[in-house]
Amino acid sequence: MEYRQSDEDPSQVVVERTLTLRCKPEDLPEGFEGVFPTGMKEVVIPFTGKADFDSLVEAFEDLQENHGGSLSENDKDATITYDMPKGASVKIFCNEKEIVFFPSNTTSISKMIEGSKDAFVSLREPRQHLLEDK
Repeated sequence: MEYRQSDEDPSQVVVERTLTLRCKPEDLPEGFEGVFPTGMKEVVIPFTGKADFDSLVEAFEDLQENHGGSLSENDKDATITYDMPKGASVKIFCNEKEIVFFPSNTTSISKMIEGSKDAFVSLREPRQHLLEDK
């Protein structure tokens, strides 16, 4: 757990809990969700290897064209943000090698893990080569 002063309201404290899975999501014990009193706001997935920034941008442009939403990119920081039509969003930090998923509402941990896992796998599809192993 980490504690810090809120950037938006200095009189508030932000409590950040980090969950690191050490097993498959389906192997989590029954009642696992009850450990966390509030839903998660984001899922951060670190990755190794190389992220092809330009190819990722092109893939998200195709996604935007076919499914809507909005896309922004920052060449200088090598970041891509895609806001999905239903309110969820994904941000890719190529230099930091992280993908961050933000759901449209606070949801259960298992639903967020499953949704982010599916999205991450689609980025890794061999035909796209957007994220490559070392």
